[in-house]
Amino acid sequence: MDYTIYGMRVVSDFELLGPLPWTGVDRSPDVEIRLGRLESGKRCSDLQNALLTVMGNGACRLELPDIATFLVEDVRRIIVDPVGDPETLDVQVFLLGSAFGYLCHLRGLLPLHAGSVEIGGHAIAFAGPSGSGKSTLVAALVQAGHRMVADDMTVVDPHAPGGPLTFPAFPRMKLWNSTIDGLGIARHDLMQIRQGLAKFSAPVRHDFANKPLPLGAVYHLTQTNDPMRSGIASMAGREAMAAILDSIHRRRAAVLMGKQPALFQSAVTLAQVPNARLTQYPDLSALQDTAKGIAARHAA
Repeated sequence: MDYTIYGMRVVSDFELLGPLPWTGVDRSPDVEIRLGRLESGKRCSDLQNALLTVMGNGACRLELPDIATFLVEDVRRIIVDPVGDPETLDVQVFLLGSAFGYLCHLRGLLPLHAGSVEIGGHAIAFAGPSGSGKSTLVAALVQAGHRMVADDMTVVDPHAPGGPLTFPAFPRMKLWNSTIDGLGIARHDLMQIRQGLAKFSAPVRHDFANKPLPLGAVYHLTQTNDPMRSGIASMAGREAMAAILDSIHRRRAAVLMGKQPALFQSAVTLAQVPNARLTQYPDLSALQDTAKGIAARHAA
């Protein structure tokens, strides 16, 4: 199985649900995903965080009872020990999310907890914690004709020549039931992420940006119960840096890896890109206007 994920050539022992096949030049894989046995409960480091163990060399071991254990061994190899079928969606959500987040930190890339779309030839990122409306806004912008770059984790090379460069994820997005119904998204081909969780993985068929794009802006999402307080406010300097640091995916693990100076430098770099606070009133009726306003700000 040969895929492209965040600009990397990835080979896997089992089928991955979502990533596109590799169509680039025939070169050695950047990353291998292998099935293997990982002893349950084994602690081989003094750096531990809940079910995560960060080893002295930066390798990360994530143990999720009833799902799988993942070992991000180095910059080129992830070992997966699933409880059941590795091709189930709950295994793959953590593989393509948390495990790849650790891998990106090891490779010197910056994973942001952000969705992103292409507007005017740039990737526009929407960062925020779970439940802040990232995927909902991305879905609305896709419906408005913009191509998705990433759903939940936007990977940036802060040191790319010419400025921060964003890599495409894969053409699927995770949406709550309320968003699916509110945006009128067809339910065929939806896959439930986990039993008892009203969240589904939806394909993005023809509206996916499959090439690296310069990072054009970062919006930091918050919500308000007062519609009069909704809007966009520009951010710069230390405020923008602090917001970017708060938006780094798996930041705690990266700190345990010894990446704190690199994270700070990346935040300094991304703070030079336009940053803004986007405060939303959580009402789907206002979402289309928000999407149109953002698109107008970044139209070519």
